[in-house]
Amino acid sequence: MYLSEVEIKNFRCFNGNENIITFNPGLTVLVGENDSGKSAIVDAIRMALGTTDYSWNRIELSDFIMKTIH
Repeated sequence: MYLSEVEIKNFRCFNGNENIITFNPGLTVLVGENDSGKSAIVDAIRMALGTTDYSWNRIELSDFIMKTIH
């Protein structure tokens, strides 16, 4: 399987703006400072693809950004 692109919106550190991450074929490495969103990207991919091992699941309702409309 080849994952070419991920769009993350309203999840953890990714606010309501559209965040598209494009991957190149081959090995992809996520590099960045602490709290820059590396783990959030991996967790979003794992959540979208699903898994039978839920021991990794660190996703809570507070991970999603809820906007109130006035």
